[in-house]
Amino acid sequence: MAPPLQLGSAYVRWRVASPDTLDQIARNALALQLGDRPLAEDIYADIKEQIIRSGER
Repeated sequence: MAPPLQLGSAYVRWRVASPDTLDQIARNALALQLGDRPLAEDIYADIKEQIIRSGER
């Protein structure tokens, strides 16, 4: 049996989904949970921008 795939691995990113597709999945999940697509898109964009701007992770 093959070992489980690590979500952060380059293989999974290349084989499963592009960064744009993963962004869309995240926005869709938020939209479903919140019942408000524009709000979900705003929240996701704000959080992603905060993470990109922060120096620490």
